[in-house]
Amino acid sequence: MNEDTILDIISHCSSTEIAKFRLLNKACNKRTYEFFFINRHLRVTNSVFGYFIQSYKRFRYRSSFVSCIEEEEEAPGNNGISLEFLPSRDVKIEACDTHHGILLCVDNDKFKGGRRIPDYIVCKPATKQYRIIPNPKTRYFTIATGLVVIRSNQFRYKIVKVSKPMPFFDSDSFAWKRLNNLELPMDEFFWRSNYQPVSSYGFLHWLTSKSNKEYDLWVLENSFEKSWVHVKDVNITGLEDKYFNPLWFPSNNVVSVASFCR
Repeated sequence: MNEDTILDIISHCSSTEIAKFRLLNKACNKRTYEFFFINRHLRVTNSVFGYFIQSYKRFRYRSSFVSCIEEEEEAPGNNGISLEFLPSRDVKIEACDTHHGILLCVDNDKFKGGRRIPDYIVCKPATKQYRIIPNPKTRYFTIATGLVVIRSNQFRYKIVKVSKPMPFFDSDSFAWKRLNNLELPMDEFFWRSNYQPVSSYGFLHWLTSKSNKEYDLWVLENSFEKSWVHVKDVNITGLEDKYFNPLWFPSNNVVSVASFCR
């Protein structure tokens, strides 16, 4: 059986199963990140591939979905991806698991007993499913929030908020618990408040800074040992603003960035 036939079979699998096939060898890992394969997978599985852009105007949050494939290639039935199915249209996207399309949204307009007590909502826009979860009890400012799906079969996810105290939520127990506070070296800090982490094999990884503006490229050398290796410094040319922010890594050789230049 040749490689193209194998890839055609794999394209009918779910994203979770494709992630397992990527561990077979380097060639399979590389080919399944190519846009030709991604487009094929989206068509045969009726899936979507894109991201939400969120803005804050006139004291309200606005979110819109941007597809990463051509409209004529869009799988049927996937038009109208939005957050309008949620009980409130003024929600902030707090965290996400990009591999499974799960979002954590916060509705700050809820008042209970004369106090503002936000609703925390976990949702999947592709299927328009959502569930309101309990509120975390934090006394300090939240530095960052992360969400990771542990398993899709017998669905389970976890949420962690980097703050003091440091709470985490487990969907199995449907309750918040406390973790030990995160201790960073004196000269190291989170690069940006609410920066989205990179999730890999059940772990969340945040970008930290040591008072410099350079970016380093790190990769997983061995997915079983979960060891990260420094490859090389990242040097992106052709951008007017050198102080850009990396937002999303849609494939193994593509990065989406944002800057203040127009």
